[in-house]
Order: sequence, then structure tokens, then C-alpha cells
Amino acid sequence: MVGQGIKLITFDAYLTLFKPIGSVSLQYAEEAGKLGVQITKAAISQHYGPVYRNHLQQAPLYGRHLGMSTRSWWEKTIYEIFITAGAVKKDLDPVYNKLFDILWVRFTTAEGYTVFPDVPDTLTELKKRGFKMGVVSNTDDTLELMLKDLNLTQYFDFILPSCVVGYDKPDPRIYKAALEMAGGDINPDETLHVGDDIETDFHGPRNAGFHSTLLKRVYNDAVTEFVSEAKLSATEAAAAEISKQNASIPNSIASLNELCDILSDCQRQPSTPTPTTTATATAPINTPSSSSTVSVPV
Repeated sequence: MVGQGIKLITFDAYLTLFKPIGSVSLQYAEEAGKLGVQITKAAISQHYGPVYRNHLQQAPLYGRHLGMSTRSWWEKTIYEIFITAGAVKKDLDPVYNKLFDILWVRFTTAEGYTVFPDVPDTLTELKKRGFKMGVVSNTDDTLELMLKDLNLTQYFDFILPSCVVGYDKPDPRIYKAALEMAGGDINPDETLHVGDDIETDFHGPRNAGFHSTLLKRVYNDAVTEFVSEAKLSATEAAAAEISKQNASIPNSIASLNELCDILSDCQRQPSTPTPTTTATATAPINTPSSSSTVSVPV
């Protein structure tokens, strides 16, 4: 049974713990318009994904192995998104520094994101029961500050952004790094990973020996505007097949609230005081993996 003997629970971040407030591409277009740069929401939505993925191929892990800062990586990427989407260079260049500053602050802090309603109560209950918890996310090194701004770091024993440890999910080494950061004598089969991506949050952890549960939230807003229809369809199809093959095991959930029931019969560990600081990965950058990265859009 999933959950039997679980000591550690790891979570994906974006679209698992929090989501953007409103449409990201609309905010790009609106802020550009205020500075005299005419661009449409549709154009940003169309070009954001391809440009983002291309930049990750050219400079994986947000350019860390090339000596780039996260901010400089995003500065170059967002500039190309605007240009590719049709912004006029002579209009964009004089105001781009100001425009980027606005977007950078908004989408690296709580200004641009909101925590899902099921998150605080679930994490509070799981922490109370004594489970160790961490975040394992394919993202950049602004993640800890963002989680702190969203009042979430208090729940986690560690935060592991892929760009810091040097591997993206579903590379098995990132899940191994999570176990090392958790400390203590925790085995892969005593760990449950929860997230919304079928490859990086379900199959990847299982291939590393973890238990995993696919989070299938129901969205009624623009939160998935950068998630392709193909990916959504593939996730749904795979999740349906998983459910069919393992009908007695809760391999997918619609809300994090369900975790409390799934783990109700788990072996409990003694509760420990909430740490005053949350550990963040400081491992040296390794040769980047070739797996795809999904990040919080800035």
C-alpha cells in the first residue's frame, strides 16, 4: 500500500504548492504596454514556451554551469520572448531594463503567485504527524525566497532546486540528493513524492525507488496557459492507465488534502519542532542532464 512506512514526503513546487495570480502572458503584455511596447497576450503565450526551452538547451540549469546568474539568464530569455513575439526593438530597448525589473520582482515573490487553498492545512497536519518534508523542483535558485515570501518554508526540512544540485527531474540523482538532504536513515521506499507531471513527479521518483502520487488538479483559470495541450492529454491518458492497472492504490489525487487520508495508517515518526531555518541545496554544479526542465515562468 502507498504510504506504508513513509518517513519523508517530497513535493514539486509550481502548480503543486502555488500558481500564478492570473494570466502571466497577459501581465507581460500589459506591463509592456504601459511603457509603450505594443504586444499581445496571444503572441506572448505562443512564443514563451519555445523560446524558454531553446534557452534551456543553450544554457541548461539557468546558465549556472556557464557562470551566468539566474537573473541574467531570465533577462536574456524574456528579452527574446518579447522580440520573437513581435515587439519592436526600437520601442523595447529603451525601456527593457525597467520592464524586466517589474516582471522580475513580480514573478520571484508572492506578488505574482498564490498558494493553493489545500496547501497550508495539509502541510500543517503532515508536519504535526512528524513526517519530514522537502521540495524537489526543476527550477532556479529563486525558489527558496519565493517559498519564504509565500510563508511555506516553515513546513519544509529542505528545498532542492534542480539548478543548484545540478540535475533535473527525472534524473535519479536528484531524488538521491533529496534523501541525502533529508538526513537520517531514510530509504527510497520510505519516501513519497507528490507532483503534477507524469514523467518528473510520477515515473521518475518510482524509477528511483520512491513511492509517488500524481496530483491532478482541476483548473478553471489560465494557470495552465504554458502547459501544452499535448502534455495535458498525455498526463491524463497515462494517469488513467495507471489508475486502471493499480485500482486499489491511490496513485493519483485531485487535492493535497487527500494525502492526510492516504497516510493515515503510516508509521508515525516522533514530532520534532519546526526548524528555524530550512536547508537549501549547496551541492556543486554537475554536468547537466539532458532531461527537460519546467520552471516557474518569470
